[in-house]
This record gives sequence, C-alpha cells and structure tokens, in this order.
Amino acid sequence: MLELKTIEKSSVQVNESSFLEELLSRIVMANGNFIAYMDNEILIGKVLNNKLIPVENSLDLSFLKILRVFNLQKEYFLWTDHNKYFMRLRDDTIGDEIDVIEAKQLIYGTRVIEKDNYSVLTEDRGIELKIPYKGLTIDEYKNRLFLLTRSYIGYTKTNVATYIDFRCLAFTNNEKIL
Repeated sequence: MLELKTIEKSSVQVNESSFLEELLSRIVMANGNFIAYMDNEILIGKVLNNKLIPVENSLDLSFLKILRVFNLQKEYFLWTDHNKYFMRLRDDTIGDEIDVIEAKQLIYGTRVIEKDNYSVLTEDRGIELKIPYKGLTIDEYKNRLFLLTRSYIGYTKTNVATYIDFRCLAFTNNEKIL
C-alpha cells in the first residue's frame, strides 16, 4: 500500500462577486489540469502558470458547480453550497504520512477526433468530451483515457479504516501520464 504525506486541509468561504479573483489568487500551480462541472456541461482544460486554459469554451463561472484543479502534487477543490463557494487544498508534499489507494477512472469515449489544439472523445450515444491533448490512442477496448485518482484512508475511533478524502492526480493514456 502506498504511503504519502498528509495534506494541508482548509476550507475558505468566498462570496460570489469576488469568486474569480479569490480563485485565481489562491491557485498556485505552474502546470496541471482542471475539470469544471458546470450546470450544462463538463469542461476539461489545462493549467499553465496559474491560469485555467479551457479547450475552446470560455469558463463562465456563473454556471460552475464543482472545479478540480490538479497535478501530481496537489489539488484545489472548489464547490458551491447554497450560493456560497468553498475551496479545499490537498498538498501531498507536506504533512504526515497517510495510507492511500490510487485508481484509474475510465473516461467516456471510444473514438477520438483530433482538432487544432485538442481532441474530441465520442461514443455512439452522441455525447462529446473535449480534452486538451492530442496524439491519444483510443479504442473500444484497452486503449482508453483514464483519470488517475487518489483516495486517502483514515481510521475511526474503533480503528476501522475508512476513506476520508479523494483527489484527482492526472489523465493517463496507455499507462502514460499526460
């Protein structure tokens, strides 16, 4: 079982009018990815020099429900609850050791269409997912896109193991971290 350092954990409430400014000022990440769960779609993009770079759509925060900004070292997790915004940081480079489990979550799409600076994953059901990567090997069987995730294990007062948190690490294709 993997053992990593415990994460700095904090929650910050942000009012709606200053959400974008607060978000940008708190996210310190040179390179990484993000997943934005919106009212009407899911957007995936890259993080470059502390800036969120969507594939082609603008990131309209008025529709935002959940945002995960992540790389192999840390994740910023933002969410809304009753029109208030909250943020949690997990940083694996600081803190005490903790047990973790890593898993690969299958991403929708059995076919890939390459565009100028991104790819579109599709299936027969008609849904499309735009991702900020090109040169992927995608088929209906073993060659798929995955989201690498990490679950953190804690223990109850009676010493029963339980999941205490979860975060995204990276996208992978053919065992290669993108």
